Amino acid sequence: MAPSAFSPEYLQQDKGPLLVRIIWVFEALALTAVCLKVWTRVKVLHQSGLEDVFVLLSDVLSLVYGALLTVSVHYGLGRHAAAIVPTARKAIKLYVAAIPFGMLSVTLPTLAIAIILHQTTDPSPQQLRFLYGIPMLNLVIRIVNVILVFTSCLPDKPQALHGVSKCVNYVVAIHYMYFATCFSAATGVFLTVWPIVAFWKLRLATRKKVILLLLFSTTAIAAVCTLVRVGYLPKIHNFDDFTYSSIDYTIWVVIEGDVIIIAACVPGLRPFVKHLRQKYQTNQRQIPNTPQPPKKSNRNSEITVPASSVSLPRTEPPPAGSISHSEQTLATRRVSKERMVEPDPPKTEDVEKQTFTTIRDGVAQKIPDGTLKSRRLLQ
Repeated sequence: MAPSAFSPEYLQQDKGPLLVRIIWVFEALALTAVCLKVWTRVKVLHQSGLEDVFVLLSDVLSLVYGALLTVSVHYGLGRHAAAIVPTARKAIKLYVAAIPFGMLSVTLPTLAIAIILHQTTDPSPQQLRFLYGIPMLNLVIRIVNVILVFTSCLPDKPQALHGVSKCVNYVVAIHYMYFATCFSAATGVFLTVWPIVAFWKLRLATRKKVILLLLFSTTAIAAVCTLVRVGYLPKIHNFDDFTYSSIDYTIWVVIEGDVIIIAACVPGLRPFVKHLRQKYQTNQRQIPNTPQPPKKSNRNSEITVPASSVSLPRTEPPPAGSISHSEQTLATRRVSKERMVEPDPPKTEDVEKQTFTTIRDGVAQKIPDGTLKSRRLLQ
């Protein structure tokens, strides 16, 4: 059908921007997880292993895969082939060139997860052969899949693009891709069930078992993404509109690859979380205690009177013979008891010393002190 026979709405359909957004959102998440894992291994644990190499290599391959797809979107990937006739060949060529990077970025993290399970579960020699054998077999199957992609009669005759005179029937390549995708999903399920069985047999508290299972649960999410990707495989058979029909399948390839990279990093982030918790607790201990304000006294007998606010007249002694001898004796004893009372110490050292007024021997006098017990001295 000629391009002019399609409606404008049909020709304007474009899934390319959606693909680009999904690519770089998940690439950012995967790159963050990889950086945290590597930093934890080098700075916190002061050690590194082969699993770190596989994770780093997988993330690099995933970034290259995303970059090639982004350039392919620039040339029309995500739009209908009828709308990008001049650049369709370039878009498909970049898409085919990105396929091996995407397949390997999905496969290599399974080897990293197998190494982590070996270190944490201590399997027997027979179990160890299964633990490493299945991910390695998955890698071999993926490599064969890449070879078939470059030698089969895919859209726009990629065998001519790569200088191959003869090509494999595309039906063989498609059927093998079904097998490879299903085996990849089975590998994800295997790596999900292994820690459940192994950790539940350990003599650990239930809380610790649950934490360990949650750390490895992201592998199950990757397996679900693989199964969803299998459902979109028939859409890539539409070679007449390959640039548009292959987008849904490609989206799930991107999500699966980045999720399984994150799954390989999550178990190694537990020391990082402990490091942050210890650092926070250390900082809390170093914060000085806030000084408490001085308590106000509620004693009715203590009245602070500044000298500037007290002006007492000079009192004259009572005339002789105005009181009886018994009253004079009682007043003398009362004065003696009150003179024996010592003033309370200052409440705080920060209170500025002032001059206060008191009454002694019937005369107003000024005394320097931080606090004042105002009392009347009777003669």
